[in-house]
Amino acid sequence: MYFFKEWWFLKFKLPAKFFAIYFSNISLSTGIGLFMMYILLSLWHTYSSALMASIPYLLMSAIPSFLSPVVGTLVDRSSKYKLGLLAISLSILSLFPLCFASSLLWVISVFSLLLFFESYFRVDYTISVRSVVGDVNLMYANNLWVISIGITYFIAYLLGAYLYAYLSFSVALLIVFAFYIIALILWAIAKVPEVSDVRDKKDVKYSEIFKVLKKRPSLLHLILIYDLVFTFVVITKTPAYIPYCFDMLKMSSFIYGAYSSLSALLFVIVPLIMHRFLEPKMADKYAVNSVVYEGILTMLIAIIPVLFSIYFYKISLFIILIVMSTFASTLEMDGFMTIFQKAVPRNIMGRFYSVRSLFRGAINVVSILAGGYLVDLLGSVAVIFLSGIVMLVIAFPTRKVLNSLSS
Repeated sequence: MYFFKEWWFLKFKLPAKFFAIYFSNISLSTGIGLFMMYILLSLWHTYSSALMASIPYLLMSAIPSFLSPVVGTLVDRSSKYKLGLLAISLSILSLFPLCFASSLLWVISVFSLLLFFESYFRVDYTISVRSVVGDVNLMYANNLWVISIGITYFIAYLLGAYLYAYLSFSVALLIVFAFYIIALILWAIAKVPEVSDVRDKKDVKYSEIFKVLKKRPSLLHLILIYDLVFTFVVITKTPAYIPYCFDMLKMSSFIYGAYSSLSALLFVIVPLIMHRFLEPKMADKYAVNSVVYEGILTMLIAIIPVLFSIYFYKISLFIILIVMSTFASTLEMDGFMTIFQKAVPRNIMGRFYSVRSLFRGAINVVSILAGGYLVDLLGSVAVIFLSGIVMLVIAFPTRKVLNSLSS
C-alpha cells in the first residue's frame, strides 16, 4: 500500500459521466490494439519481412502525428459530443466492408481509416474530460488514463494474438465490432456538455520558436541529438524485434502477443514503482545514464541467441533484460521530458510541442521504414546490436549539450 496510498483510486472524486467517456475510450483503444496485433501477425506470417510487419506501427505513428493540426482545428470548431459520436459511428461503418472482403490490403485500408477517425476521437476525449471533471479533478482523471492505457493494451495485444493463433478472422472482426459498439453506447450515454471558452484572438506566430532556438543553440543541439538521432535508433530497433522474436527466440504467435502485452503492462508498473525514488534535480543525470544503460542492455539482448540455444534460457533472459530496459526507458523519458519543460520558455511551450510532434512523427515514419529495410538486409541481431552501440556513442555529446544548456 505504500506505493499507492496517494493515487486516484483511493479517492473516487470523479463523476459518473466521466467514467462513461473513459470506458468508451478504453473500449475503442482495446479494439484498435487487438486489430493492430492481428494485422502485424498476419503480415509477418504472410511475408516474413520486418518491413511489411512494421506497417501497423508505421500507420499508428504517422496518421495521428500528421493529422494533429487539422484535427485540433476541427475539434475546436465543432461540438465535442457530436464529433465523438460521428467518429465512432464512422469507425463502425468502415468495418462493414471486411464482412465481404478480408484480404490484407482491405484490412490495412480499414485499419488506416480507424486510426484516422480515432485521431479525432482522441483529441475530442482529451477536451471532453476537462468539461466533465473540471480543473480540480483533472489530475485524477489523467492519472487514471495513463495507468490504465498500459493495462488496456496488455489485454488487447494478448487477445489479438490469441484470436490469430486459435480462431478465425471473422471472430476477430466480430469482437472488434463489439468493442466499437460498446464505445458508441457509452459515449452516447455520457452526453458531454459543451463549455464555452475565452480564446486568445492573437495570431500565433510559430516563427518565435525558431528565434528562441537561434538564441539558445544548446536547446537546438539537444533536439537534434535526442529527437532526431536517439529516436531514430530506438524506432529502428522496433521492427527488428519482430523477426528477432520469431526467428531467433522461436516464439509462437501467442507467446509474441504475450510479450507485447507484458511490454505494455511494464510501462504502467515501472512508473508506479519509480515515482517514489526519483529526484527532480537529477534529471540531467537520469537522462544521460539511461541512454548508457539502454545501450548496454540492447547489445546484451542482441547476443542472447548467440550465447544460448535452450529455449527456456533464451526467453527467461530476454524477459529479464526487457524489464531492466523498461526501467532505463522510463528514466530516459522522465529525464528528457523534465529537461525540455525547464528549457523551453512558457510563452511558446504549446507551439514548441506542436511543431515537435510533427517533427517526431516524420522521424518515426522514416525510422520504421529504414529499420524494416535494414533488418531484411542485415538481420535482426545485427540491427539490434548496432542500435545499442549508437546509443552508447550518443551519450557522450548528450552529456556535453546538457552541461551547456544548464550553464
